[in-house]
Amino acid sequence: MTLNPEKAKAGDEVILKTTSVIRQNGQVVIQKGSKSSGRVTDVQRKAKGDAGSRISVLVDTLKQGN
Repeated sequence: MTLNPEKAKAGDEVILKTTSVIRQNGQVVIQKGSKSSGRVTDVQRKAKGDAGSRISVLVDTLKQGN
C-alpha cells in the first residue's frame, strides 16, 4: 500500500515495514522487516510552485523482527 497525498487524511491508519536496518550512532536500533502501525496526523498537498506534498505520521507501535 502506498500513501497518496490526494486521498490521505488525518486519522487514517497506516501499517509500515522497514526495508533496511535503521542505525543510530552506528548501532542497529530497528531491524530490517520490523513492522509498525500508526496514523496520519497531517497532510500538506502540493500547491502551485511547491516542490511536493508531505504526509506526517505518528507511529504508535513497533514490532521488531522479520
